[in-house]
Amino acid sequence: MAEKSTKATSDIDILFTEEKLIKCYHANYCEKQIKPKKARDKKFQKVEISRDHFYREKLGWTKISFTYTATGFENYFSIGNFNLNRRTNLVKMQRAQEYEFAYYYIDDVSIVSLENEVVHQKTQKKEESIAQEDSIKEDEVYTFKNVLFEFDKATLVATSVKELDELYAYLEKRPSLTIEIYGYTDDIGTLRRNKELSLQRAKAVSAYLISKGLEASRIQWFGFGSSKPIVPNDTEAQRKKNRRVEFKLNSE
Repeated sequence: MAEKSTKATSDIDILFTEEKLIKCYHANYCEKQIKPKKARDKKFQKVEISRDHFYREKLGWTKISFTYTATGFENYFSIGNFNLNRRTNLVKMQRAQEYEFAYYYIDDVSIVSLENEVVHQKTQKKEESIAQEDSIKEDEVYTFKNVLFEFDKATLVATSVKELDELYAYLEKRPSLTIEIYGYTDDIGTLRRNKELSLQRAKAVSAYLISKGLEASRIQWFGFGSSKPIVPNDTEAQRKKNRRVEFKLNSE
């Protein structure tokens, strides 16, 4: 807490948004930025960190941590109080010289990815490990279980490496096999963008395998956008299933 703060608050939260917030200084205008009225614009989520105590510490740091499960729209996050003044919990710290305010220093902010147990759950033999001997049949399409990307990008996240490394090891032992990579998206966004993104993601997987040592002549990639859903795009859970990358092995 800043040394000259006249008040302390318990309302320090995190706001996740799809779009970057516009700087605002007028209370009513800020309210519109943080809480858009139109339902289609409500791609934001406020996380209340704590309401147990007021942050009064001026001599040391207070550590705040929490776990948050993203749904896919989160591109930005903001830290602070997102309530109107009349709805903000405040307690007086010292007499005001000129203005009443609660001001805090924030340091050492980090977001750390946690392994998703659901993603790693193994329910069938072919899902246990693609590196198992004789676990992959030729001319059969398989869906990657742990190959994931950053939101609306073709950038592989770190957890994707293990499964791709296993697939490369499998192909390295079988030089007669070729592979096809297929990318798919859900139905959010334009058809053109989805087709483009699915192709870029399939290409990113292929590029990683090539970077490991796989000959480029042994791999092809294709993007089908949202044209081939495996389930209806009715819910976020369903759309997550449709956002996938598949592969198929063939004999030369």
